[in-house]
Amino acid sequence: MRISPLIHALGACKNCPFIDACPTCVGYNWEIYGAPQYRTNYHCEFILLQLLASTKLAYLKINDKIEELLHKKQINKNDPILKKLKLELTSILNVMRIIPDILSKKGFNE
Repeated sequence: MRISPLIHALGACKNCPFIDACPTCVGYNWEIYGAPQYRTNYHCEFILLQLLASTKLAYLKINDKIEELLHKKQINKNDPILKKLKLELTSILNVMRIIPDILSKKGFNE
């Protein structure tokens, strides 16, 4: 788990794999906790849903690109470009599987 040295994760944020992608406002952190280095998490559900939507869009774009390349026969199945796209697709699918679990564990409904 990587955490910015200036921001400390509390509670549910502590084990979140997306903490580096999650914005925080040090001014609001100060107002709520009296210290700017402790992050608030009131926006957690929104950020996770936004990340899920972004990964779904990325999945569609990459999947379309793979299908287009294969359909036009511009590329063979062992081409490094295709392998790279498939690797990206696998990473995206992993994120898409993780987010609903996190939302569920935090008591949020999709």
